[in-house]
Amino acid sequence: MGIIDKLLGSKTAITSATIRDEISKAESSLATYRAKIEAANVSVALLSDEAHVKIENEIAVDRRAITRLEARVSLLKNDLPQVEAAEEAAQAAAKDEALRKHAEACRKANEKEAKVLLESYTEHANAIAETIARLREISDEVIAVNVALSRNPVAESIVGYDTLYRKHPDREETGSVSFRPGRYEDSLEMAVRLPPAFVGTYIWPRS
Repeated sequence: MGIIDKLLGSKTAITSATIRDEISKAESSLATYRAKIEAANVSVALLSDEAHVKIENEIAVDRRAITRLEARVSLLKNDLPQVEAAEEAAQAAAKDEALRKHAEACRKANEKEAKVLLESYTEHANAIAETIARLREISDEVIAVNVALSRNPVAESIVGYDTLYRKHPDREETGSVSFRPGRYEDSLEMAVRLPPAFVGTYIWPRS
C-alpha cells in the first residue's frame, strides 16, 4: 500500500481532486491550530503556574498536530503532480481510443453500409428512370393522338397527365373577371438528375 493510500485510506479513490480536497482540509486545520496557539500565548501573562503548565501541554499537543498536518500536506503536494500526470495520460489515451473507434466505425460505414446504400439507390433510381421514361412515352402519345384528332375529330382531345395531376388551380385576379393560370410543377424529365451510384453513366437522363 502506498503512502497516499495510507493517508487517505485504501477505500478512497485516489484522484487529483481528492488529493486537492485533502490538502485544503489539512491547511484549514493548520490555520485553526495556529490561531489556537496564538490565542493561548496572548493569555499566558494572566495564568497561574498550574494553568500555565496546562496551557503549555495543550500547545505541545497542538504543535505535534501541526507537525503531522504539515507533513501530510507536504506528502500530498509531492504526489499530486504524479497523479495529475497519470490522469492526463489516461484522458489522452481515452481520447485516442475513442478516435480509433470512431475511425473504425467510419471506415466500416464507407466500406460496407455505403455500398449497400448505393446498391439500394441504384435499384430505386432505375425504377424512377423507368417511371419517367414511361411518362415521356405517355406524353408523346398524347401529342400524337391530339394531332390526329385535330385532323379527324372523332373524339375529344386528350388532357395530359401534367394538366390532370401536376398543375396548380387557376386563380381569378382580384377585382377583375380575368384569371391567372395555375403553374405546372417542374418537368420530371428535365429537372431530375440521377447520377450513377458507382462509376458509370447517368441513370437519368439516359445517354
